[in-house]
Amino acid sequence: MAAPPLHADQDGDKATPGDLTPLALLLGHIHGKIPGNVLKVELERAEHAGEHLWVYALKLLTPDGDVLKLRYDARSLRLLQKRGHGRYGDGDDHDDEGHGAEHESKDD
Repeated sequence: MAAPPLHADQDGDKATPGDLTPLALLLGHIHGKIPGNVLKVELERAEHAGEHLWVYALKLLTPDGDVLKLRYDARSLRLLQKRGHGRYGDGDDHDDEGHGAEHESKDD
């Protein structure tokens, strides 16, 4: 799967390929933990816990037919948010420490 295009955000901040962890590493990490097919990947600029981050936003279809929405810091690959139900989801909207997410995601 090709890496998503890099775009300037509204403040003009640009990511360069050297700033971000390659998408292939993230996908390998995810498939090692959660089987399924990636439906969608977006690279976006988002605020999380007061920080402006580049975020990989993914939709994953699990073998059980559930859709998970995952958000990872594109530099550190830290899980920021996981939403979904079923065996691989948590049934709620949580960040990497199990607390309610502190930002709102875009409508898909």
